[in-house]
Amino acid sequence: MKAHTILFLAFFVFCNIFGNVMSGEILNEYKMADPSVSSVAIVDANTINELQFGEVAVLERSIENTGSTIIEINGVYNMSCGCRGGSKIDKKTLKPGQTAVLRFQCNTFKKKLGLNTDTYAISTKSKQIIPIDGQAKVLVHKDIVFQPQNIELGKVIKDGKLVKVNVDIISNLHIDKENISIRPSSPDLMPILALTKKTTQAEGNNTNSCSPEKCFLLSISIDLNEVEGKINEFVEVKIKDIRGRTAVFGVPISGQITSLLRSEPERIFLGYIKPTDTIEKKIRITNKKKNPIEITGIEFPENVAGSYDIVDGAAWQKDIVVKIRIPNIKNNVGKFPINLIVLDKNNELHTISIPCVYIGEINVRTSNKMNLTDPNIL
Repeated sequence: MKAHTILFLAFFVFCNIFGNVMSGEILNEYKMADPSVSSVAIVDANTINELQFGEVAVLERSIENTGSTIIEINGVYNMSCGCRGGSKIDKKTLKPGQTAVLRFQCNTFKKKLGLNTDTYAISTKSKQIIPIDGQAKVLVHKDIVFQPQNIELGKVIKDGKLVKVNVDIISNLHIDKENISIRPSSPDLMPILALTKKTTQAEGNNTNSCSPEKCFLLSISIDLNEVEGKINEFVEVKIKDIRGRTAVFGVPISGQITSLLRSEPERIFLGYIKPTDTIEKKIRITNKKKNPIEITGIEFPENVAGSYDIVDGAAWQKDIVVKIRIPNIKNNVGKFPINLIVLDKNNELHTISIPCVYIGEINVRTSNKMNLTDPNIL
C-alpha cells in the first residue's frame, strides 16, 4: 500500500471517530473511492518551491485524473490538517487523462526550516474521497529576519501626531537597496527604507555587526488622524534576487485606535417626538489628556431646528445643552447626525458626529413591534 494512502486512512479514521467537520462537510459521510477506478496524481511532484521564512505564498501544482471515470470535484483538503487551508482546484469536472491546477497557500510561519511536504485529497459530489498521489514540496530558508516580525501598537490615543515604529531587516546575504521595494496596504502608512550600520541584536544571544549591504532599517510613520477603532494593516516588502527569486514579506500592523476626544453619550435617542416638541439633551465632550478645548459650533441638518448652550466647566471638559426641534416629521423612525466642532490647544479643528434617532407619528401597533435597542436603529 502506498505511503500517502496509509496516511490518508489514518486521517480518515480520525475524522470518522470524532466526526470532524471540514468547511461544512462532515467527513464521516464520505467513503474512500476505489483507487482502481478513481485516482488523481500530481504531475510535477518533483518540483520543490523555495521560500523564505516569513513569506505567505500561493503555489501551484498540476494534477491529472489517472483513473477511468469522470471526477466531479466538490473540494480539496490538506491532509496534514484536514482543512482547506486556502487550497482549490481550477476545474469542477476532471475527465480521465485531463489535467487541472491545484493552488494552495503556504504560510511559512507554520512550517519548519528545511524541506516540508504536504499531501492533498479531493472530495467529490458523490461523497467520495480521492487521495492525490504525490506530495507538494516546499523548502524553507531563513536568510532574512525581520525584527520585530509584526507590530502591535496596543491601545493608542490619537492626538494629531504621527506614530513612528522601526523594523530591522537583517540578512545573511548581500542585498542591493535598489532591489527592495515597499508597498503599504493603506495611504495612512508612510514607510521609509534607510540603510543602517549599527550593531543589531540577532536572534538568540549572539550579537552580529551589520554591514550596509546586510542590515536595513524600515521606518514606518502612521497617520492616525483618519483612523478609528481596530486597525489591521501591513507593509509589503519585496526583495529581488534572493536565491534567484523575489521574496515577498508582509509586516502586519495592528492596534486599537481611540480618539483624543470623547463624547458622552456617543448617540442620542430623542424618544417620541411631534413637530411642536423641543427636545433638550445634555452632551459632555472630554479631552482624554486633559488639554484645553473650545466648542466653536454645532452643525444641524437642514430639516432640523437646533440651538445649544455651553455650560461652565473645566478647560478640558465641556458640557453642552442641545435643543432640537423637527418641524417636518415625515418618517415613523428618523435618524440624523449633529456635528460638534471642537478646537484643540494647537488651534486644530475636530468634528465629532453624534447620531440622533427619533420616533415620529406612528401608531401603537407599529411601535410595539419596534426594538429600540436594535444597534441598527440607534
